[in-house]
Amino acid sequence: MKNLKVYAKFLEFFVKFIVLPLIIFVFAYRWFINGYSESLDKFWVGFGYSWDVINSLANLPILSKILYWLIDGFSGVLILFGCFYFIKILKLYQKGEIFSSYQLRLFQKISRIAMAWALYAPVKHTLLTLVSTFLNPVGQRVIEVSITSHDVINIFVVGFLLVITSLMQEAYALKNESDLTV
Repeated sequence: MKNLKVYAKFLEFFVKFIVLPLIIFVFAYRWFINGYSESLDKFWVGFGYSWDVINSLANLPILSKILYWLIDGFSGVLILFGCFYFIKILKLYQKGEIFSSYQLRLFQKISRIAMAWALYAPVKHTLLTLVSTFLNPVGQRVIEVSITSHDVINIFVVGFLLVITSLMQEAYALKNESDLTV
């Protein structure tokens, strides 16, 4: 139990002071400070942006940039909510609360947010390609629908997490039911 509290304290510190600021910094730097520069093209491609999208961002009209920002920002908001619930779970661990209905609900929320994030990734790519060209003349508009092996693996792993959290919730309900039986 002592190790769990130490790990929870470390992870809380790590998420609050490294992960969250990094997520916010990368988003702010990408959109408000530097934008998409040629020197960072490889970095952004590593985050799942195609070369065509990166090269076309500098020339987008303001409406397209705003829509692009909203579509791109939604996945960041999902990650921030997931981190928020994860920190709540870590605080419960630090208090010594290991299996409670509140904690299991938090796990279920995290798994649902993760599933939304995993399902949103291919949709996000499609929407970003559409938004980057929807103001172009007819014949020059592009919509790219794709699902990569990375997306499939994310959906599978997060689906597995969703099943595990559902099983934990069911096991907790059965435990409570058996505790009431004499």
